[in-house]
Amino acid sequence: MDKTNARRAIKMIASRNMQGNWIKSFLLFIAISVIQMAILSFLPLRLPLQEEIVAAGEDIIKLLMLFLPREITYRTIASYAVTAVLYILVMCPLSVGTCAFFRKIAKGEKARLRDAFSVFANLKTIFGSIWLNFLVLLISSFWVFLFMLVPVAVEVFAIVVESWLLPWLVVVLLIGASVLSVLWVSRYSFALYIYAEGNLGPFASLCESIRLMNHRLGECLSLRASYFLWDIVCYFFPPLSFIYSALFQTAYAKYLEYLRGEIFTPSSEAPQQEQ
Repeated sequence: MDKTNARRAIKMIASRNMQGNWIKSFLLFIAISVIQMAILSFLPLRLPLQEEIVAAGEDIIKLLMLFLPREITYRTIASYAVTAVLYILVMCPLSVGTCAFFRKIAKGEKARLRDAFSVFANLKTIFGSIWLNFLVLLISSFWVFLFMLVPVAVEVFAIVVESWLLPWLVVVLLIGASVLSVLWVSRYSFALYIYAEGNLGPFASLCESIRLMNHRLGECLSLRASYFLWDIVCYFFPPLSFIYSALFQTAYAKYLEYLRGEIFTPSSEAPQQEQ
């Protein structure tokens, strides 16, 4: 089966398996949103005056700064620290639990809301989730930094020599570096799904994701790009984001099976249905 038909079959199966799971997915996203807001409520924010908002105009940075406290005290620092710790302790395990939830849907199994919170069952999975999220963030940031070094260096050189040609080169290099960063970082896309299965540790899950994505970066990017229309729709209609997110995460979980060769073999049922 060619890659295009495989991608279509993956999306078709993801949509089919979501039938009967929409309400549970919606409740899960509502629960996660409520938890996030509860954690962020510890932040020492203030309500700016109308005059301050008008004075900030369209400057987003100045507008956001208005919500910060005017003075930094030990209390505000403690509030930021508590918020950060709570967010890490709760949201990192929840990210893995969400993957476990949609992994079950992708496999056609009965998913329950408690599956998303099963990560909190023991401390090992909690701290394992935190360590895995930290590894993915650290390595991804490292590679993005390396890819962006050349465009930044050319930009600095362009400012020094005041060349009219170099700024155009910087734009081309930035676009190229961004594409390479997305491709390279996509190697870690399935680490959370693999760890959610409970068979491998954090570092081993990351290595397994890299191994599975070897020579498959273009395929993964094409699957991601196939949801570009959804990105546009959700930008203008944010309430539809939960539908997009549920479909996308289920498709990614199904794509993991495809990478492992668990489905879509020449004699499998799914490709025959797709054809």
